[in-house]
Amino acid sequence: MIADLETKVREIALVPEQPGEKSAESGLALSIRFQALNAALTGFARRMEDLERRALWLACLWLGLPAEVVTTQWSRDYQIADVQAEMEALGAMQAAGFPVEAVREQMRSVAQLLFASGDPDAFARVQEAIDLLETEA
Repeated sequence: MIADLETKVREIALVPEQPGEKSAESGLALSIRFQALNAALTGFARRMEDLERRALWLACLWLGLPAEVVTTQWSRDYQIADVQAEMEALGAMQAAGFPVEAVREQMRSVAQLLFASGDPDAFARVQEAIDLLETEA
């Protein structure tokens, strides 16, 4: 009974690993779990944006400023991806002899996951390196 409740709490809390799991999750199960997490993050962001908007409205009232002076906008897109699965897909594509264009696109996808949130110049250099690597292949 308590174990069932603990399992439900972990499921609701989107805990990525369930105790006692013996086998790895399938790609579909991971995709569903990521979709649920993305939806939860989007919902949380909407609530936080609303809270921040109300707090800023209250601050504007306190300071005597028009409410339009300050705006807030939280991201609506939290696409969490499984980097390990993307890397395995890249390795499988290379081993299977996929066309250079397909491998390059997968490399770009992996680079996007790993580097896009950092320095834009560094990300551009990584993309250029991928292009140079592909022209040499």
